[in-house]
Amino acid sequence: MMIRARSILSRVLLLHALATLVTALVVAAGVWLLLETTSERLQRQILSAYAETLQGGLRAAPDGWMVTDAAHPALHGGGDSFTFGLLQGERLAPIGDLAAPPPLRRVPADGGPAFFERVQGSKLYSGLSVPVMGREDLRIVVIQNLDHPDVIFDDVVTQVLIIGAGLILLLLTLQLAIDIWIVRRTLAPVRKVSDAVAAIHPTALEERADVSALPAEVLPLGQAFNSALDRVTEAYRIERDFAADAAHELRTPLSLLQLRAEEAADPVLRGRLLTQISHVRGIVERLLLIAELDAHAPDPAAQVDLRQVAEEQVVAIVSLALSKGQSISVTGLERAVVAGDGERVGRALAALLENAVRHTPAGAAIEVQVEAFAVHVRDDGPGIGPTDERELFRRFWRSDRRSGDGSGLGLSIAEQIMRQMGGSVRVKRGDPGVTFTLAFPEAGAG
Repeated sequence: MMIRARSILSRVLLLHALATLVTALVVAAGVWLLLETTSERLQRQILSAYAETLQGGLRAAPDGWMVTDAAHPALHGGGDSFTFGLLQGERLAPIGDLAAPPPLRRVPADGGPAFFERVQGSKLYSGLSVPVMGREDLRIVVIQNLDHPDVIFDDVVTQVLIIGAGLILLLLTLQLAIDIWIVRRTLAPVRKVSDAVAAIHPTALEERADVSALPAEVLPLGQAFNSALDRVTEAYRIERDFAADAAHELRTPLSLLQLRAEEAADPVLRGRLLTQISHVRGIVERLLLIAELDAHAPDPAAQVDLRQVAEEQVVAIVSLALSKGQSISVTGLERAVVAGDGERVGRALAALLENAVRHTPAGAAIEVQVEAFAVHVRDDGPGIGPTDERELFRRFWRSDRRSGDGSGLGLSIAEQIMRQMGGSVRVKRGDPGVTFTLAFPEAGAG
């Protein structure tokens, strides 16, 4: 069975605990086996000593068998746990005034000395059967009641095992606690590097994690990560520079095309050319904006009043909305200060407003609602479908709702700006219309 865990600490502790537990069980089994065999050996030695004493002190008497006065004290030295008898056939008879043996069955009656154990009722007996010298039909039987209070060796073995098991459990717990401290201390550099990697911002890819303090086993992984980040940064730089260079190179040809288009004699053709040139110019400007956003990280200490930005952007676009017969208003809080770069927030909100004005029909109402940590742009236009909602923020994506001179970059730029500032752009379909939300991180949020 393979133990699976998500963390190195869990794996080390689980495997070490398993190994320690197996070792403890093996040691405990070894100690138990040693005590058990020692107990059995001493038990047999005592039984053999009593049998030998009884063998030398046994004498025939007119009414049976008796024990000499010299052997009598030795046979009583073991206490009341020992009993003695003579086995003839299947009859186990007492010897003189010695304690009578219990009526055990299947006591060994043939061959040489034979040790045995019997359970009778709730008691456990251990015994030895030896032939009387010169008599093949008669055997001496020495029996000890192991449950008798005088027998303490088994109790000592039990206590040793109980106490030993408790000590092993205590030591195992203590060792696991020490292991936790050791592993956590050992993995502290890994945690430090992980935190440094998590703090690398997408707009600051030149930062690298300091992997010098990593353990030798993990160091190659840290070095490989930094190398991979080098390659990603280089590819990112090449893509960003290409977009910026291409946009810059297109500016001059577009200016020339606009001059030539303005010289066209046909007014219809001139209008169409100027419209298309304006559309391409808008794409170029947005590409430059994307390159600029990628190249510079926002100031983390900057703050902005969402109400002020909302009013500025509504003023900037109100003439376009009015020309289409649309109404536009600002509602909500009179002041809402959040962490964020004012210029970037303005560009993100401008993209949402331009999207609303462009894709809602004449007579539509557009509302900009300011909350403590959010700005909502709500319209009562035709709305969007479920498929559109999944694709909205993909660059250059356009649906039927985005037909015309849209570039397919506005929402993507807004989403990129909010992501850089730790926020997000959310969309909610209405009936009718749609609501876009610039959501900012709340104060104190991690």
